[in-house]
Amino acid sequence: MTSQKKQIALEAREFMSPLIATKFFIIYPGFIKKHDEIDSEINFLIHNTKKYLMRALKKYFNSLFEGKDLKFIEKPKQADVYR
Repeated sequence: MTSQKKQIALEAREFMSPLIATKFFIIYPGFIKKHDEIDSEINFLIHNTKKYLMRALKKYFNSLFEGKDLKFIEKPKQADVYR
């Protein structure tokens, strides 16, 4: 999961780099604040995705299987691949 988060962050930075290279933020300094806000939100989501996904899964499945003891396995066994 950590490597996926890092990859998403790197891709987000890569896609943003052409805009930064054009010196857009020097010409329109008011947008740098918005850029920083978006960057902060992206980082927050990247670092908290797993936590929020697990909360949503637990809430959903606990409502379906009330009274059952559910166990979530983060790393399932690799499935057999038939060709």
